[in-house]
Amino acid sequence: MIFILNQKGFMEAVEVTDFPIRDHKVILVLRRRRWIDIRTGKSFSLPLQIDITASGTRYSKEFGVFLKRNVWRHPSVTCRTLEEFYHINGRSFEKQYKETLSGYRSWDQLSHAQKWLLFEDNIGKNIAIDETSLSNGELYTIITNRDKHGKQGCLVAIVAGTKSLDVCKVLDKIDEKKREDVEEVTLDLSDSMRKIVRHCFPKAKRVIDRFHIQKLASDAVQQMRIEYRWAALQQANDEKENAKLEKIAYQPLTFENGDTRSELLVRSRYLLFKSSEKWTDEQKLRAKNTVQRISRH
Repeated sequence: MIFILNQKGFMEAVEVTDFPIRDHKVILVLRRRRWIDIRTGKSFSLPLQIDITASGTRYSKEFGVFLKRNVWRHPSVTCRTLEEFYHINGRSFEKQYKETLSGYRSWDQLSHAQKWLLFEDNIGKNIAIDETSLSNGELYTIITNRDKHGKQGCLVAIVAGTKSLDVCKVLDKIDEKKREDVEEVTLDLSDSMRKIVRHCFPKAKRVIDRFHIQKLASDAVQQMRIEYRWAALQQANDEKENAKLEKIAYQPLTFENGDTRSELLVRSRYLLFKSSEKWTDEQKLRAKNTVQRISRH
């Protein structure tokens, strides 16, 4: 079949955002020519053969990939941050990244992402299991590969809640041989964590995290400090009452740095968490007075 065509202007222009040049926004304007069939009088345009835009966006393919990598590689970089540097609409890019560029809608774990996530390939010989609060105070159980040192490929699994049964169901999805290859698991003193490790990683050595031991010791020290502070407050109240009965002015005991007994115990809170080598001169004096106060008590 032979077509006899004549030109009849252009279709509506399509604008595609590309890499900025010398700090200037670049818009590629694409137009398709409109044709008219002389025999039938019908107009039409040929389909665009060039696949130039990233799916679901008005960015060129290369520019779309570049923007995606900026957000993916640098978690601190937001979509709005890129607006200033690359002359794009930050709000639009935010939506386009979520809906298309990130691949979130086609993610194979999207259906259960609110309950659990599992990245089996990230498991290693040395892992850690702990609970953490991500948002609204809700607790999650998180399993990480310690050999990755918190970098890419560190996360093995994250499960909503702290029930050992729920966590075991998710970890059991990992190939049994991979779980048996785990040599060491770092965990806290929780019974539920111990059950999880015993069930899912039966051949692994269990190591209690030093942080949790230190936290227990710090909590015990802080509890003692609070008890001494209440005793100091009670002592100060008794002295005030005695001074009132004796009709004399009450003069609280103060140390050489100007702290009263209760103030000393309040202000010594943070120095108890620090190594004595890192104390300032003022903190050293306060620590000395605290020891004297406790020894007298």
